[in-house]
Amino acid sequence: MRNLICFLIFLLLAVTASSSASPATEAPNDLKGFFGESLVDDIYQAAGRSPVPFKMDPNMSGPDRIYKLADGTIEIHEVKTYSSWPGKAAMKTTAGGVPTYELSQRWCETWVQKTMSSPTATSEAKAAAAALAEAIKTGKIKFFLDEINLTTQQFRNSEILQIGFDDVRLSEKMGPTRLQRFEQYFSRKSKDFLRLKMGNLANIMTSPGTNASWRPISRKDQCALIPDDSCRNAGVKKIKIFNGLMTLDGRLLVSVKTGAKSGLMVFAADSGHAVYQYWNGDILKPELEQKIADAADRGAFVGTCVGVTVFLGATPAGWVVLAVSIGSYFVVDTALQVWHEYQDRKYLTADDLRGWGITLDTPLDPPPRSVLEPKQDTVLDPVSESLLF
Repeated sequence: MRNLICFLIFLLLAVTASSSASPATEAPNDLKGFFGESLVDDIYQAAGRSPVPFKMDPNMSGPDRIYKLADGTIEIHEVKTYSSWPGKAAMKTTAGGVPTYELSQRWCETWVQKTMSSPTATSEAKAAAAALAEAIKTGKIKFFLDEINLTTQQFRNSEILQIGFDDVRLSEKMGPTRLQRFEQYFSRKSKDFLRLKMGNLANIMTSPGTNASWRPISRKDQCALIPDDSCRNAGVKKIKIFNGLMTLDGRLLVSVKTGAKSGLMVFAADSGHAVYQYWNGDILKPELEQKIADAADRGAFVGTCVGVTVFLGATPAGWVVLAVSIGSYFVVDTALQVWHEYQDRKYLTADDLRGWGITLDTPLDPPPRSVLEPKQDTVLDPVSESLLF
């Protein structure tokens, strides 16, 4: 019963600890924007899209990403990176002083006119604006909203259907999909963002790639983003992801924080249960001290196992960490029970002493002639001659 109660308490606390927010949720907004846009760019390029580059800074106006398909169709993407799923509400903006939505017809026309007439606009931005205007005329254009949830570490994609001059309607194309190696990816993009702010664009554009197995979503999910024929024929490109384990927002810090939270919660649950038993009079003070020491051992072991698991690549909010937490808890609990049984065998009991012919002389042992033994010649002895005879 004790183990069952501790397990239920620990399970609840472990879920709470594993679902704690990642460092990405606490990042500044400009870093979140860059992270989302560059991550989406890696996803679509790995899925076979050809990007139309025109900006690197997420604070620049205009669509977040533009891609060109093999048949000439232009895809316009708006990327939102939040700690929730705001959807259409996050696209509210103004165009020409009029309230509207991003990627609406009014918004697109306003951006094209502003870019083409701006003397400070880059040649890449003007080329992208011209491509957008041409695609709108020919009708070979699609609009998409890509959302990244920093809390759940998931990605989802919706097609934007134009239903009015100042309005948009969303049709979800791919539901929330777990992003792989989220913390390492965010750490790498944080470094790229730092170089971007320092003006080192070349270092960002030419950084070497890693094995394709590091892509942020599975190949199956990537195929959901493009037609079947393109999916079968498209090659998977390498994606730029690095570990970044030693950075302040990288895997090392995340693993230490997650392991410490898990260990402290295990200690709090087990020691709290021991204190409750002591207050109820179920255990004495020596037993309380022993249980608290055992709780510290369990917390240290579970915290270490969880930290190592996260360090090796597991998502802190994932089921792998939860399974490791529960498994390591039962391992250390079983080990402690075996250890205590082994230690208890070192002490001799009363039965052990009797086996060696040693009898105990304690106040609880009855004397040879107990007062409970009836004395001779008492009223309890039967009378030799009864009055009835």
